[in-house]
Order: sequence, then C-alpha cells, then structure tokens
Amino acid sequence: RAALPLLPGGLLADFLSAAGPSFAPLAEWMRSGIGTFSLFVGCYVWNGLALGGMVALPDLIIAEAVVASGEESRAGAMYGAKQLVYRVASASQGILTALVMSLTGYMPGVHVQSETARNGLRFP
Repeated sequence: RAALPLLPGGLLADFLSAAGPSFAPLAEWMRSGIGTFSLFVGCYVWNGLALGGMVALPDLIIAEAVVASGEESRAGAMYGAKQLVYRVASASQGILTALVMSLTGYMPGVHVQSETARNGLRFP
C-alpha cells in the first residue's frame, strides 16, 4: 500500500472508501492509477494556468494603467518599479528564511533537530 496520498492505493483512495458506498466507484478509479494520473494532469494544468496568470497579469495591468494615464513616456519607469518590487521581495525571502533558521537554532547536517528548529522550518 502506498503511503503517499495520491498514489494508487494511497490515503485519498482510503478516505474515499471510508466516506461511504456512494464514493466507492471514485475510490476504485483512484486505485486503478488512471484516476491518479488524471488528477495529476488536472492539477498541473490548473497550476500552469494560475502561474501563467500571475506572470502575465501584472504587465497587462501596468499597460492598461499607462494607456489610461496618457503618459506613455513613463511606461519604462512603471515596469522598472514593478521589477524592483519583485527583486526586493525575492531577496527578502532568503534573508527572512536565514534569519528565522538561525534564531530558532537550526543546525545544518544534523538529522534530528530541536523542537524550536522544527517550528522555525514550518514558519517561513
């Protein structure tokens, strides 16, 4: 029996079986492997659409703002400000993670971490 939730015979199929007889066909479909594959494909398609929107929409919104303001000469400044915000946010993620890990007592290379270090790994 697979321990991972979405593998054939995994926890999701067990949960569906326990939910009642009306979910038995869905549980068997998940156990067959075809259901698992279909679920993975669906998740990847949904993830691709969501990430594609996240990447494309800010540029479209800035383009609409530039056209609405009538100041096409400031378009470069607006795109530059957006990139500055993205870069600062990306850099702050690494800094925050390093700070939290050092403050909670994380020890690299140690297989058993303290309770505070494990909680620090859950935080960021």
